[in-house]
Amino acid sequence: MAEVTPRHKRGTVRRRGNRWQVDVVVDGRRVRRSAPTRDAANELLDQLLTRINAQDHGASPIDHGEQAADHTEPTVSLVLERYLASTRLHCRPRTIRTTEAAIQRLDQFFAQALASSLSRTEIDRYAAARLRDGVGPHTPNRELACLRAALVQARDDGLIERAPRIRMLRTVRAVPRVLSKPQIKQLVTDTGEFSVVFALAAGAGLRAAEMRWLTWADVDAPRSSIIIRAKGTWRPKTHAEREVPMSPRLAERLQAHRAARSSSEDWVLAVPRHHGQWSESGLSHAARRHAQEAKVWAPGCKPLHDLRRSWASHLLAAGTPIDTVRRLGGWASNSTLEQFYLAPTTESLDKATRASRDLL
Repeated sequence: MAEVTPRHKRGTVRRRGNRWQVDVVVDGRRVRRSAPTRDAANELLDQLLTRINAQDHGASPIDHGEQAADHTEPTVSLVLERYLASTRLHCRPRTIRTTEAAIQRLDQFFAQALASSLSRTEIDRYAAARLRDGVGPHTPNRELACLRAALVQARDDGLIERAPRIRMLRTVRAVPRVLSKPQIKQLVTDTGEFSVVFALAAGAGLRAAEMRWLTWADVDAPRSSIIIRAKGTWRPKTHAEREVPMSPRLAERLQAHRAARSSSEDWVLAVPRHHGQWSESGLSHAARRHAQEAKVWAPGCKPLHDLRRSWASHLLAAGTPIDTVRRLGGWASNSTLEQFYLAPTTESLDKATRASRDLL
């Protein structure tokens, strides 16, 4: 039994790393509990002291078995359910759908296992089972990321003492594709009416979701800019509105596109058949089909995403500060932009080749 001092009898609250620890004597035994915040720890201490006072005034003694029942260890299913509820409240629809699918698979595998007793071996068994299903390593990594986030949330809520460490599978990151300027011009020239979609991705770096929600009220012709802002239930990815400048060529292309369409259309990129709003997946699939017909992309590529990456890489190669590129493109941080989007352009590679040739 741990040493009991007068300080522990009164009860103390102190910081331990990122947590707050309550230390008090209950029924002659030293009890420690942790909480995510100082206020939560003080509230927990008040509850324990109230039970001690009730005992001192003749109430029935505190039964430690009963106390343990009050702090029943949550199951993985409960932790995942709480995380999914938070995701539905704060995330966009596509993230909610992918999280629901991941949690369904996690719940089937771990069943009623206790969240605090998960071991690395059990988590590795899950990853191995998913690989046997024929998926690549990126899929179980995304699902394990949901499990990790759910466990961290449970720890912060005080449901478990610690979140077990989760090791992700090793993956090989493919070389990011950046189109050259001639390739971009060919794509915009050879795709007919759909060329305005590629022009917005290559000339303004817009995401597919931002393009499908773009209205003519967001196109500020006098200022030669496009405003990305919230509409209805939709919010930009980083929940931040921004203004992206348009080049004269992009402004002219948008004006020509509007003149060729019905004056009653509100969406900049209306569906040709019924003049309504594109779905995000429908716009991406149509872009892939037109890019393949133009013989610029191989099957399976993501033209809109690649054009957004090309836009950012060419801006940086032209001398634009990386912080400016991040703000114009709506990325959350410079590290995200550097790690997942930026890649050497053809011009940059040519300069590097000439420089290395001069060394020999």
